[in-house]
Parts: sequence; C-alpha cells; structure tokens
Amino acid sequence: MAYWACMRDNGYLPDIIGTSYYPNIFFSAPMDMSTFQAAFAEVSKTFDRKVFIAEFAVAYAPTVTFPTPSLSYLETEADQNRFTSDLVRWGVETDVLQGIRWWAPDYVTNPRWAPASLFRAAQNGVSIATPAIDAIRSVTGGQ
Repeated sequence: MAYWACMRDNGYLPDIIGTSYYPNIFFSAPMDMSTFQAAFAEVSKTFDRKVFIAEFAVAYAPTVTFPTPSLSYLETEADQNRFTSDLVRWGVETDVLQGIRWWAPDYVTNPRWAPASLFRAAQNGVSIATPAIDAIRSVTGGQ
C-alpha cells in the first residue's frame, strides 16, 4: 500500500497495478496465497485498479532457488497446478486480476529454475509440459 500510495502521491498511478509473485523463492520474503490475496484486494480497492501479475512462478520440486514450500501447497506438479488454478480462480471471482504471466518457462534447462518453469527437464532434447501450463486457460475458459 505504501509503495503505490507514494507513486500516486508523486504523480504516477498506472491504469493497471503490476507486481511479481513468487510465493516460495529464496530472494523474496515468502508470501502465502491468503496474504497475497488480502494485500492485492486492498490495493485494487484503494486505488480502483486491477492487478496484473507480470512475473509469477511456483516450483513443482524443491531446489536451492525455491527452498520453502507454500503453506498448504506441496512442491509437486499437482500442487503447482492447484496453486496456479486457485490464484487465477480467486482473481476472476473477485475481479481483482487483469492478467497473469508465468515467468521464464524457457529456463527449463537451468537447474535452479527448472522446477518453476512449466516444463519437466529435457530428456533427449524434449521437454514435456507440466499440468500447470493449462491452469490459467482452464480457469478462465481460454480467455
């Protein structure tokens, strides 16, 4: 709230509020989904703006980069999909989210990032998508 209030008070308030969200990454304070939802519902209401998650990823396996599981979600492909689906469903139902973009699915070859990409590590040069690749489309009906 303080960040966007400062921006507004100094003459900048975009049409859509942008943010990053990595719920269990080492270089940010882990933020569980309920905390994220409460914070950005408040931001959306206070500034009368929707929110766009410009950078988002959830790991399907523990790594050094993603050391802490999110509350009530395990680091599995199924929960990567469930977390993404739950977040998007909340955004649609509350009309808070304008959009969401998965960050760096092409980093499947980077061992620190691969579990947060939307693909399993390459086998014989081929990477297979995790179920989360369709989570956004399945919740929004392809929108």
